[in-house]
Amino acid sequence: MRKFIYFFLYTWLWGQSELSDSLRQLFQKDFGFDIVLVRSFPVQITISDTFPIVPLLSGHMRLGVAWQWRFWRVWGLCLQPSFSWYRQVLRATTASVAPYAEQMPQGYRWLKYRFGAVALHLGVRWQRHLVGELFPRYKVEVGGWLQRHIGSSLKYVAVRETHIERVRWENVSLFHPWQGGAYLIIGRQWLGATIYYNFLSLFPSGLHGGPHGRPYPRLSPWEVGFMISL
Repeated sequence: MRKFIYFFLYTWLWGQSELSDSLRQLFQKDFGFDIVLVRSFPVQITISDTFPIVPLLSGHMRLGVAWQWRFWRVWGLCLQPSFSWYRQVLRATTASVAPYAEQMPQGYRWLKYRFGAVALHLGVRWQRHLVGELFPRYKVEVGGWLQRHIGSSLKYVAVRETHIERVRWENVSLFHPWQGGAYLIIGRQWLGATIYYNFLSLFPSGLHGGPHGRPYPRLSPWEVGFMISL
C-alpha cells in the first residue's frame, strides 16, 4: 500500500511538472486561434423623426472563435464562426415610419428590435508577431461575412396612467433572414478597431401604414466598433 502511495505521489508530481511546461509553451506559441468579441454600432449620420434610431444603444455584439492558418510568413487565412446578437433602439416620435410603429399604443417611449444569428467570417490577415509574445504587435484583416437569423423580437416601452408598460412580441417578421458583407479589422495586440459594410438591407421591402404608406427607411450600411481578441 505504501509503495502504491509513493508511486501515486511521484506520478502526480511528474504530471504537474509536465502540465506546467505545457502551459508555459502554450503562452509562448501561436496556436492559431483566438476568442473574439466584437461590438459595433451603426453609422447613422442623419437622425430624423421618421427614423429616430439611437446609435449608441444599437448595433451588433459578436462572440466567436477565429482559427488562423499561416500560409506564408506574416500572411494567414482566418476563419471565424460566431454567434451574433443585434439590437436596434428607436425613440418615440409621431412621425416614425419604422416597422410596427403604427401598432404602438399612445404614449410609447421606445421601440427595440432584436435578433440572434449564427455567422461566419472568412478573411486574410497580415500580422507582425514577435517570438515569445502572446499577442501580435500589429494585425490587419480584411474579408467577408455572412449570417443567418435564428429568431427576432420587438419590445416597446409605454407610459400608462400609473406605471410603465413593457411588452415583448416574439418571432415578428422584421428583418431579412440573411445578412452579409465585408469587414476590416485593424488591431494592436489584443485590441482592435472594426469596420463592417452590409450588402443587404436590414428591413425587407414594405410600406408603413398600408399600401398607400411610405417605404420603410434604409439603414446606413456601415457599422464601426471595437474588437477584443484573446
